[in-house]
Amino acid sequence: MCNTMKLKGKIRENGMTVKEFARAIHIDIATLYRRFEKGDTFTVGEVSKAVEVLKLTEEEALAIFLPSMSQK
Repeated sequence: MCNTMKLKGKIRENGMTVKEFARAIHIDIATLYRRFEKGDTFTVGEVSKAVEVLKLTEEEALAIFLPSMSQK
């Protein structure tokens, strides 16, 4: 499960819109909104691209994309 609130916050912190973020990680905007709605997971490639685009630290990436792992 993805922590969508943290991801949306990081998108805003980077001065991007959700649509710009979707384009940057090469994902359809409708797919991204569905994942936000359901809290679905992202592919390894999408996570990698998101980390690059949003300049996430390892800790931030874990908190967003693997929240259950970051709490241990």
